[in-house]
Amino acid sequence: MHVEHLAQPLDRVGLAVILDEPPAAYQVISEAKDFVAFRRMSRSVARVAFSLRAAFSSASRAWMRASSSS
Repeated sequence: MHVEHLAQPLDRVGLAVILDEPPAAYQVISEAKDFVAFRRMSRSVARVAFSLRAAFSSASRAWMRASSSS
């Protein structure tokens, strides 16, 4: 390859390949963001489920105490 060829402007195909690269990087970033959001939502759902279970358990114990003392 000659040095003159390296100095030639990019043709349309070469330019298209270069311009297509950034979306691939954004896709990786987007997938990472989606993963983080999924983890956050999963923890939130688990936290709510645990809280509901604790509330039902507490209510059940209170009902058992009230019915046994009557």
